[in-house]
Amino acid sequence: EALAQAAVDEFGSLSTWVNNAGGSPMRMPLSDLPREEWDRTIALNLTSVYVGSLVAARHITANAGTGSIINISSGAGTGPVPGSAHYGAAKAGTNSLTWTLSAELAPHIRVNAVAPGAIPTEVMLKAVGKEQHQLDELLDEWNIPLGRLGTPQDIGAACLYLASDAAGWVSGEILRVGGGAKPR
Repeated sequence: EALAQAAVDEFGSLSTWVNNAGGSPMRMPLSDLPREEWDRTIALNLTSVYVGSLVAARHITANAGTGSIINISSGAGTGPVPGSAHYGAAKAGTNSLTWTLSAELAPHIRVNAVAPGAIPTEVMLKAVGKEQHQLDELLDEWNIPLGRLGTPQDIGAACLYLASDAAGWVSGEILRVGGGAKPR
């Protein structure tokens, strides 16, 4: 609430909101996963999207009249992810929230998601058990057709598109930004 109000106070209105919180550094079978890690992962990756979206919707409706909410999801939310089921379940929930909110908040607010592929962040590298100097190995293992790992700028560009008038008739979509690789 404080973040949304600060944006309105600074800029006069709120038109775009990106829910970009997530991750889980722990990889293990669900039968071994501590309940605390399940709860922490759901809170960080799903509950925060729910809360952020509702806060944004109130401020966009009240101040801007039209707008865009963009949720950062993951390919992990589209199929089985052995060793990261807790994260995959949270991101599948993010996808479901995206679809439902796109219907409930229309026509004044468009809601979409971006599902990043392999972006070598600190959390991602920890989750897959790699170090920065092993990025070439990761690229080979994952066989990314475009021949490189992603960058935060790749994801930012997708968000910029979804927030722009160019995406004025795009809502309820999960945009995969992954270099052509299948989701993991």
